[in-house]
Amino acid sequence: MTQIQKRVTNIAPKLRDGMVVLSFGYEVTEPGKRVGPCVREKYVLLYVLEGKGTFNGMELKKGRGFIVCPHQKHSYVSDAEHPMVYCWVTFAGDGCEDFLQEIGLFKYNQIFSYCFSDRLTAFAIAMADYQPSVASVNEYLMGCLMLLRSFHLESRTESAATEIHTQQEQYVEIAAGYVRNNYHHTELLISDVASFVGIEKHYLSMLFSSKMGISPKEYLITTRIDKAKQLLADDTLSIQEVARSVGYVDPLYFSRIFKKYVGVSPQAFRKELS
Repeated sequence: MTQIQKRVTNIAPKLRDGMVVLSFGYEVTEPGKRVGPCVREKYVLLYVLEGKGTFNGMELKKGRGFIVCPHQKHSYVSDAEHPMVYCWVTFAGDGCEDFLQEIGLFKYNQIFSYCFSDRLTAFAIAMADYQPSVASVNEYLMGCLMLLRSFHLESRTESAATEIHTQQEQYVEIAAGYVRNNYHHTELLISDVASFVGIEKHYLSMLFSSKMGISPKEYLITTRIDKAKQLLADDTLSIQEVARSVGYVDPLYFSRIFKKYVGVSPQAFRKELS
């Protein structure tokens, strides 16, 4: 697929209500295109219009998007077989956090769902094709952002309950993914997971227990135990090495936890495998 990218950039930004819109763009990506890991000094809202990909290792598809806040490390990749088509808007200024909260988004990297992809596709193509004059570029870009705002507000009004439910599921999905990617860190705390998701620890615990049936702490332990079972099949690894590989410094403590959840010690489990 030939890459198509159309972008309008504000070459003479003018602050309005504490915000400045920096760019709006539309892109048909090349298969496998990767951006990052990197950080930016601006806010980015990106909407997937077609195709698939990942953001920080989490699934992207039509009807999903993500937000990147300043100085937050992130990366995203377009699928090799079904590359993404997306549009984005970038902005900065003191009013950005209030704007995001108004449309139901918050600080911290996150994936969100939206239900206006068809309207947004038509809008993005039309706006990307239009080339404003230098004198009107600020108004053009602010208009793009305000129309996106109206899409979000209308969607929230129509399906507030559904969006809340979906947002909660996304919080849990992000938290679970973070645990799966970081279980091996010996000092990993549930507060670290909550901080990454961008919500309070007690709220994460409540959501996790409701959606997954176990607490975040239990999920971390079971993730570590499941990985330990796999590693124990490799008899070249000592019990201590297996323990450290799944985040436990003390092999005796690891053995107690393993036996509690599996019913036998790591040594006995390994013998059963042979």
